Amino acid sequence: MENNNDVDCLPLDDEENGLSPAKKFLKKSASREKKSKQGVRQNYVIREIIPVNEKLFSFYRQQQIIPESEWDDFVAALRRELPVSFRIQCSLRERDHLDEYIQSKFVKEIENIAKDSPEIDPPKRVPFVPYAYQTKMSRTAIRGHPILKDLHEFLINETELGYISRQELCSMIPPLFLNIQPHHLVLDACAAPGSKTAQIIELMHVSSPNPSGMVVANDIDYKRCYLLVHQTLKRMPTADVVVVSHDSGQFPVMIDSNKQPLLFDRILCDVICSGDGTFRKNPELWNNWEPMKGIHLHKLQLQIARRCFELLKPGGLMCYSTCSLNPLEDEAVIAQLLRHFNKEIELVDISGKILDLKRTKGISYWKVFNKNLDEYSSIEDVPKEALRHFKPSMFPPKSEEIETMHLDYCFRILPHQQDTGGFFVAILRRKEIAKLNLEKDCADEQQQQPLKLNQPSTLIRKSTFTRKRRGFVNKEDPFIFLANHSDENELREALKEYFGILPENFSHQNLLVRSTNTERKKEVYYVNNSLKEFLINNDGRLEPGTIILRLLEPFPKEVCAWIGANSISAFVSREERFHLLSILGEDIIKLKRKTVTCRQEKAAAKLNKEKDLINDVEESNEV
Repeated sequence: MENNNDVDCLPLDDEENGLSPAKKFLKKSASREKKSKQGVRQNYVIREIIPVNEKLFSFYRQQQIIPESEWDDFVAALRRELPVSFRIQCSLRERDHLDEYIQSKFVKEIENIAKDSPEIDPPKRVPFVPYAYQTKMSRTAIRGHPILKDLHEFLINETELGYISRQELCSMIPPLFLNIQPHHLVLDACAAPGSKTAQIIELMHVSSPNPSGMVVANDIDYKRCYLLVHQTLKRMPTADVVVVSHDSGQFPVMIDSNKQPLLFDRILCDVICSGDGTFRKNPELWNNWEPMKGIHLHKLQLQIARRCFELLKPGGLMCYSTCSLNPLEDEAVIAQLLRHFNKEIELVDISGKILDLKRTKGISYWKVFNKNLDEYSSIEDVPKEALRHFKPSMFPPKSEEIETMHLDYCFRILPHQQDTGGFFVAILRRKEIAKLNLEKDCADEQQQQPLKLNQPSTLIRKSTFTRKRRGFVNKEDPFIFLANHSDENELREALKEYFGILPENFSHQNLLVRSTNTERKKEVYYVNNSLKEFLINNDGRLEPGTIILRLLEPFPKEVCAWIGANSISAFVSREERFHLLSILGEDIIKLKRKTVTCRQEKAAAKLNKEKDLINDVEESNEV
């Protein structure tokens, strides 16, 4: 695809040192932090954070994002603690019963208590997110009353089981605008820590318990990918998600079973940002925020957004989102995408969707400042020594561009509007005209040379980027499907013997292991057909660090302790019986409260009996 615009963009490769721009940025940040601490004694004294930052106030006041009449409310909201929010898993079959249980067992009781205690705020339904709740009470307040403490324990237990997600309200919004269907191929480009990934998986399962599509969750940091799997996705046993570790701005092209580039139906591009919409949960930003943060991140954000849109299927939707309110990280990136992809891209007007969500329209004019808040009207005004930081794409569109871009289709969620954090969302569609260009580009590439799909950016443009691994390499075991495995029948019979009769539609061909080592063959994974094809077709193209969810693994004990629960229950103490009851699915909080009440009643009855006995003795003595 040709770009007829003269606007300068970030280069896709860094041949000098072999590092991608994203990793180069992260390495520089870590290096600066390390050098600043060398030879300096660290004092871990907790400093009081004063919620004032004059540069922040001046910056946003001049951008005119927040109406002047709402400015005081906006600042006051930033200084308040962020409310606690959670939602019931929308794909859960028992979601209505769980919702009813929360209402009857917790909400109504807390509402009764709140009549005499104004500091207590009962959880309220969120009108713009299904099955979501929000409360203004802090965690300290939640632990301060028995019924609130029970609610806190209930949320922790249900979160561990995967029935409830404790997620910030704003981060629940982007997936809702993508209209995700069970058959879609979805990419979450910057997935960790994984709350939005989990929500995407839920949305795929709402209308189909076994969706035919799949989710590719990607993050540049391997350790964060590990946490994504073992802390978030472990609660969601699903066969349609794979976690990979790539630089999102250099994400490689995968292929389908026809050896054609694999494009995505939906892409969530929640990019790295300065995070100035998170003041309410990150109060240290009051001391750290400065206007150059958005400028330093703009180029990286643009690169990630461009690469994601290149991987989008014609007719598909991409959500670009940040937890920043800075237009240089928001509208400036969208405007440059519209320039670069020209006739193949359009902003989607979503003002008629989720009407209960209060939002402000995107802006078409903004100001560009340096670190001292000196304004630059255009790239020509930037001094030569500062040109390495500023790019033409950071400046607002020209008057003739404004009418065609429709930047007002983007929107912001401001903290004071519905007591949330700050967020920016834009929905982009790739027009069907792109299909012809993609076919032409692929045909031209194949005529000139074999398609090297493991290189980033081959789909649209050539790149000489090569990734050089330094230091420790995260090496993952290969995928070995049991259909091609010598012990397939043995393992199949073992599964059938242990678990009983398996469902008729259970496909043994979709079982795989990760090692040829005989002792490790019992770690078995199950994937759906789409994910199976994806893994087979792209074997060797995925970064070392590919992870899928383990569904079966060996139990370290020879004897399964829970099988003998009925035999030993008579010999277990009263307190230990709660553990057995929890395994059986009983409501432990309710049982504990009932037990305490029974004990109190027995103690009161015993005391009354003793009093009656004393009274009888006294009466007999008097006689």
